[in-house]
Formats: sequence, structure tokens, C-alpha cells
Amino acid sequence: MSRHKKTRRVGNAAPPSEPHQDRPEQPDPQDRRLLTVTALLLTADEFPGELGESFEEACAAVGVEPAARGYGLVLTQDEQGGRWTQITSDASGVSSVQSIWNMGLECGYEPPDGSVVAVRPGWPIPSEFGLAGLGEPHDPADASGSVLRPPRRGTPGRRRSMADIIDGELSDMRGRKHRGLHPGRT
Repeated sequence: MSRHKKTRRVGNAAPPSEPHQDRPEQPDPQDRRLLTVTALLLTADEFPGELGESFEEACAAVGVEPAARGYGLVLTQDEQGGRWTQITSDASGVSSVQSIWNMGLECGYEPPDGSVVAVRPGWPIPSEFGLAGLGEPHDPADASGSVLRPPRRGTPGRRRSMADIIDGELSDMRGRKHRGLHPGRT
């Protein structure tokens, strides 16, 4: 099993459903409402290969200390379309929502109250998905601090990401039966 997983999109996700709108918003440095685009795991067993060769390197890339339970990286947009990453200690919740997405179902996700350990401007991995009605995802104009960005072409993280994609595709191919021509048949 690969340690690095592909992200899944929520779809043209709508803002959180009515019951979630009653919950207080997670405070962030810019005091903005953040809407989930997708989420991925940052644990010792599963983390984005773009962020590093080890869990520790991946944690350092987003500016958090390694924790035994790991983290979830929630890629969000603010109401103007700005990209933000919420880092949540709710790794099990992110894992659960990924399972739902992997079944082809759409559902929303909001980190539970008190679980967001950091909010960073930008997204640390490439993602072309955005929320309907918010325009193209972009780095927030008034972002303070360093903006998280995917690794550049030719960097070790980018090569690791491509290797993970190829490994995943080969694993998928190994699981299928080859239906080639049988010798002696026409």
C-alpha cells in the first residue's frame, strides 16, 4: 500500500449544510469563513509525497510539529476564492470523509470546534478544484506570512508525487486481469 494518496475533490461543493451553519466558525488569522474544497491526511502512514520523504518533513513543510495521531489538511477557500489550508488534529474525521468520497459520494466536512491547530494561506499541493460561485482559487492578496505552494517542477517533492501517481496506476493495473490474445486462437 502506498504511503501517499491522491486527493479527492468534494465536487462542486456548496457551502456547509444548514445544521453546520449554526456552529460557531473556527477562528483564523484573518477571521474569515472558510469553505472546504477537499481534505487529505498528514499521518505517519499516509501523507502527501509532495511535502517530503518522511512524515517529519511533511509536517515541517506546513509548519507543525509531528504528532502521534497526525493531522488532516483541509484545503479551503474564503468567500472571495482565496486559498487557505486548515491543519486539524481531526485525522480520523478526515480519514472517514475520504472513505465516503472514495465511494463516489459527496459530503461536506468542517473540522470540529477546537481541532484546528493552524491556518496557512495557500495550498501545499496542486489542486485545480474550487468551489462553485467563488471564482478561480487564488492566493489571498492580504496573506500574512509565507504562502503554502505546491513544489516546483523538477524538485524532489514533485518527483516523489509523480512516482506516487505511477505507483498507484501500476497497482490498479496489477489488480485487473489482463485480457490479451490467447496463443493459438484467432
